[in-house]
Amino acid sequence: LMAFHRRIEKFLGVLLEVVESASGGPLDAAHREALDTALHYFRQAAPRHTEDEEKSLFPRLRDLHDARATEVFTHIQCLEAEHRLAETAHARIDTLGFQWLADDALSPSDTRELRTLLTRLGDTYTHHIRREDTQLLPLAGQLLDSPQLQAVGREMQQRRVVDPGRPGSRCAAR
Repeated sequence: LMAFHRRIEKFLGVLLEVVESASGGPLDAAHREALDTALHYFRQAAPRHTEDEEKSLFPRLRDLHDARATEVFTHIQCLEAEHRLAETAHARIDTLGFQWLADDALSPSDTRELRTLLTRLGDTYTHHIRREDTQLLPLAGQLLDSPQLQAVGREMQQRRVVDPGRPGSRCAAR
């Protein structure tokens, strides 16, 4: 899960760099490829990561009868709300990004909107990832036993077998 967080940060940075460099104008080959790759990454990988947390990890933490887990419940509710915010932002970013790829340009207002969405999403992810990396995941590592953690890993792997990702991606190659 932490490795996915690093990829979120990387691809969000790619999107911001393309917007800042090309400013909604025509895309050179490198920007076009970077934009396309980052958009596809978020379209395929982000929903799987959300499922990894919401269908595999969070339910196991909710089922614990450990006093330390009580604190986790508040975090989980906040994290789930942030997942919904990110999904909404990604849907609009997707629309604007693929429009840019199709038309080779964005209007100034769409460019401003895309920049604003990416900046806000970056702020959300910074807070969200920090909370997961420093609080939730270490606590999950302490509270869940080895069979539970292995089950989470198997479920995560199964999601990638059922939906291997974009042709040519690392997930598709597995």
